[in-house]
Amino acid sequence: MTTGAGQGQRQESLHPNHYGQLALGTCLGLHLTGTPTNHRCTNTPGEGPRAMRLGPASTN
Repeated sequence: MTTGAGQGQRQESLHPNHYGQLALGTCLGLHLTGTPTNHRCTNTPGEGPRAMRLGPASTN
């Protein structure tokens, strides 16, 4: 997160970087090829996008 002091910083403060884009693409692919139920993507830190799996959605 940034302070929002510079032009565009507020809009770009949560924009995913290269690795975030890879993770989003992997998660979307898992959702599209999985069963049509409520899921969430899970991963172990440091494992990379290939280790992502679909898990049950939180019921909070």
